[in-house]
Amino acid sequence: MDHQSLLLLIFKGWLILLIVAYLIKISATQFKRYKSKQLISQLQLTDINSNLLMSLSLMLPVLVYGANLVASMSASHKTDAEVISITNATLITSGISQLVITVICMMTFVMAHKLNYVSAFFPSQKPSLPKWLFVIIPVASIALMLATQSSLEQAGLFSWLEQRFNAPLNQTTIEWLKNNQLPIITISLLVVQVCIIAPVTEEIIFRGIFFKQLEAHFGLVVACVMSAVFFALIHAHLIAFVPLFIFAIILNLSFYYTKNLKIPIITHMIFNSMTIIYQLNFA
Repeated sequence: MDHQSLLLLIFKGWLILLIVAYLIKISATQFKRYKSKQLISQLQLTDINSNLLMSLSLMLPVLVYGANLVASMSASHKTDAEVISITNATLITSGISQLVITVICMMTFVMAHKLNYVSAFFPSQKPSLPKWLFVIIPVASIALMLATQSSLEQAGLFSWLEQRFNAPLNQTTIEWLKNNQLPIITISLLVVQVCIIAPVTEEIIFRGIFFKQLEAHFGLVVACVMSAVFFALIHAHLIAFVPLFIFAIILNLSFYYTKNLKIPIITHMIFNSMTIIYQLNFA
């Protein structure tokens, strides 16, 4: 089994588990309603429509990112970094598509919960969080992530995955950065895509929508693990799977305990920026 097949296997198992858990949750709710012999009133019909929208807003990220994962894993991958071509048009298209997907997911979410966009994702907090938390939490989160990644590397996990599943050590974009001299316009587009668009859109979808709804249905532990697995999967890189899983757990917990989406966004931005700066200057 190669690394692509393993990632697809993990995704299939994760998807089946999510669907089964969600169907059990819905069935239990309907059974309680039937047992209490409640008649479906007009108000309850409205609630059912709202629940359908909530289900759609939960499953929409799964459908979009899952389809992208399956497509990227099923296609034949070029292993030679020098023949990989990521053009300016590719970066622009990728950024626009991410923004469009995020807007659609946000629209579905706010319609289901009958909220406005600000209160749904960036509500005012009283009392407001201390300013130092916006520095301490991201720095501590990234330090913990890097320490964990270093420990896993020293333990031999990454080399074992590389040998056992023929997994590339670096993601495609990283290999492309290491092996190509890039014009300033391409670097600028890459920085905007990786350090701004990706952190904002991914945190809105994975923390602001997906994790939040899983937590409401299944509780903190299940929501943390399920959303973290999905976050790690969508990056389509086996060796980065465990570090990204841990990173997602950290982001989930920082969002859960602060109730502030800006903190995981800032953390994600800093982490991605550090990666790009390192690859551009030292790799």
